[in-house]
Formats: sequence, structure tokens, C-alpha cells
Amino acid sequence: LGKITLRVSEAISTTFLPPVLKNFLDRYPTVNFEISNCSDSSLENELEIESVDLAFMFGDYISASNLYSEKILTKKLLMVSSPDHPLAGKDCITTGDLHSQTILFLKTGCGYGLPFSQLLNTNIIKPVSIIEITSLEAIKKSVISGIGLTILPEVSVKKEIRDKTLIALNWLDHLE
Repeated sequence: LGKITLRVSEAISTTFLPPVLKNFLDRYPTVNFEISNCSDSSLENELEIESVDLAFMFGDYISASNLYSEKILTKKLLMVSSPDHPLAGKDCITTGDLHSQTILFLKTGCGYGLPFSQLLNTNIIKPVSIIEITSLEAIKKSVISGIGLTILPEVSVKKEIRDKTLIALNWLDHLE
């Protein structure tokens, strides 16, 4: 009987983690798990003092010299809005189009929020409002209701795009 402590982005935990856990527990049924949303700000320390065993996050790298990171999967990020958002009708969206928009971010770090914030700052883009929320589902519901737009992993918004409650904007300056 042992315990594995994971920090996982919500997008990963809702999309990829359940079948992995099922497979693992089929082989090792007595292992316990503690799974929490990741946070870039405390992750380095948690891994260093071994209060966290493993972390899975969206992003290309961890900027800590004493940690080992490996890219195991690449998933596309999409900028999405409700179908009736003012930018939804545009053929192409540039970073400049985000000026004076309301942008929703996932508060718990996990990799892709920081590069997006840096892109806005580098281009001197001033959103009218930035809303940070700790729940992926709350962000999606907020964007669907017309509050603003967001950037999320494609795997997290596939169903909403298929159901046409969210649309993917053709953002030319997308993050890699």
C-alpha cells in the first residue's frame, strides 16, 4: 500500500487521467492517490521536498534548473468565444484585436496562461478586464454566457465546439 501525489492541470485530469488511473489501479489496486490542480508557483518547491511525486501540465518547459521536465504530448491551444461575441464574425484575429476585450484565464497556472500573458504584455495589449478562475468548467460556462474569450486546450473544448456553444477563433498569433 503506497500513495502517489500528483499535480495535474484540470484539462489533463478531466481528459487523460481517468483511463490512466483505471489502467494503473487494475495492476496495482492498493495504491492511493492524492491528485490536485497544479500551480506553477509552488510546484518546484513541492517536487523538491517530495510532497509531490509527479506533475503533468500544459506548457513547453519548467523554468527550474533543478527539475527534470519532458514533453510527452503536444495538444493544440484554441482561442474560443461564444458564437455571438463581437470577434466571432471576424475572418482572422490578431493579438491586437484583444485590446479592450475581457479575457478569462485559468488561475492555477499549469503552463499556458503565462506565455499568453507575456504575449499580451509584449504587444502592449490592455484587456478591458482579466478574470482569473480556478475552474476550467467555470471558464467555459462564463465564455459561453458571453462574458469574454479565453485560450484553452482543444481537448477541453471539443464538445462545446461540436455543440456550437463555443467557437474557435482564427487567431493568427497563436501560441506554440
